[in-house]
Amino acid sequence: MKKKYQYRIAILDTLGNLIHDFVPGRLGPRSMLVRNGELWMQETPDEEVEEDFFRLFRVGLMRSD
Repeated sequence: MKKKYQYRIAILDTLGNLIHDFVPGRLGPRSMLVRNGELWMQETPDEEVEEDFFRLFRVGLMRSD
């Protein structure tokens, strides 16, 4: 099910109209936060490898016309 129906992130304008949506790839879609005006997301952990840390990425959005 997860492969067929992947998480997607929607970008909306101030009126709620859909501008674009995308599959976040290696980033966890439920881990988004805004701090100091910047968008951050946590990397989706690899279930095969146990790690004592996690990675955060600052996310930038680019307009594609």
